[in-house]
Amino acid sequence: MNDIITKTTHWFELAHADQGHQKRTVQLGVHFEEVAEMLGALVSKDNQALALIREAENALVQLSEYLKENSKTTHIYPHSDNLLLDSLCDQAVTLAGVAYDYGYKFPQALHEVNRSNFSKFVDGLPVFDENGKIKKGPDY
Repeated sequence: MNDIITKTTHWFELAHADQGHQKRTVQLGVHFEEVAEMLGALVSKDNQALALIREAENALVQLSEYLKENSKTTHIYPHSDNLLLDSLCDQAVTLAGVAYDYGYKFPQALHEVNRSNFSKFVDGLPVFDENGKIKKGPDY
């Protein structure tokens, strides 16, 4: 389990044992929240590019919040599992490429995120609060 993506997937296997539509909708919201955060980290001297970045950021923030707040009543699903999986794989490749092009040490950074996420667990397992969110363990 040395492969960083395998380790990340293992974390979700433990943390998301119940894979209902509500959990998937929340996870999509969280994913869009992170893309919005990436957009928020970008600037440009090109006013049109910057305006489009901010517009996309605001739209993703709104979508993210909506999905997370309405996960019990909103069901988001792929019209094609193959297309969604292909898109997710392409995102993984392009995010590694962006990190590389900016000179970031992506594998090391992802390793640190995994270390932090696993430190929330107690005795190797997640502990949830009353809202179903993983509580931070004593080693976090």
